[in-house]
Amino acid sequence: MSIRHLDFFFEPRSVAVIGASERPRSVGATVWHNLGAGGYAGALYAVNPKHGKVGTARCWPDVASLPAAPELAVVCTPPAAVPGLIDQLGRAGTKAAIVLSAGLDEAQEQAMLTAARSHLLRIVGPGALGVLAPHAGLNASFAHTGAAAGTLAFVSQSGSVASAMLDWARGRGIGFSQLVSLGEAIDVDFGDMLDWLASDPHTRAVLLHVESMAHARKFPLRRVRPRQAAGLQLQAPGILPLLRRPAHVADRCAPGRPRHPARAGAAMGAVAADPAARAAGRAAGTGHAGAAGGAARGHATSAAAGGAQG
Repeated sequence: MSIRHLDFFFEPRSVAVIGASERPRSVGATVWHNLGAGGYAGALYAVNPKHGKVGTARCWPDVASLPAAPELAVVCTPPAAVPGLIDQLGRAGTKAAIVLSAGLDEAQEQAMLTAARSHLLRIVGPGALGVLAPHAGLNASFAHTGAAAGTLAFVSQSGSVASAMLDWARGRGIGFSQLVSLGEAIDVDFGDMLDWLASDPHTRAVLLHVESMAHARKFPLRRVRPRQAAGLQLQAPGILPLLRRPAHVADRCAPGRPRHPARAGAAMGAVAADPAARAAGRAAGTGHAGAAGGAARGHATSAAAGGAQG
């Protein structure tokens, strides 16, 4: 596991949106709007060869033409373009990329990962909803709503679940320290995020929604601080175990077997938990015990961003 360059996902001094657009309801347009509306104070670059401007901002034709290397890039282009873009970003000096594009085939995913690793560039995604860091005014996502600043970190694979959690929390006055949709988690995964969040001063509680787990051994529970461990919960479909004992996972699902989070939770020493919303309430200091899982199941916001840039 590694937290190398993960800071750039949450506190970047500059962000480029690759595939920024003015086309209504497109992913590129939504991301660009969210970054502007969130209060982010760093430099913003729009990149799209089809546009000279996006809104009132200049739009650059490619990564090479940018006046400086963005610390964070948000990629919302067709899948075939992603590996080449990651290589260009890495060569330019970009440290982190959120790949919203979905539908990459196995060869494209491997090419993307190879390019990223050769430049020590970290990737969230592909197929991610994005990253929200409210304390930094950063909404690098295509979520339909923003997030208030708070002390709960939420990490999910599913963009639909992350979107539903935003709706649920907004209606209850609960804020987030960080909110991350990992998508396919081809590089940055739950283990990396837990390791990074263990030293995040904004985070008092961590809530995970896990659908599958490829590298269960990477769960660094011994590094979670006591005040975070009290609110560390793993939410899986139909299973809400509270991770109370900081024990490393003893086994790993064998290749070819279903990667079920319940097995990983049991190996960690997880026990039955209250509804996941209690972690949110504890982080917010409210003690609220609503049904976050029910909120998530009641929404079906698409997390796919594989359409052509427009």
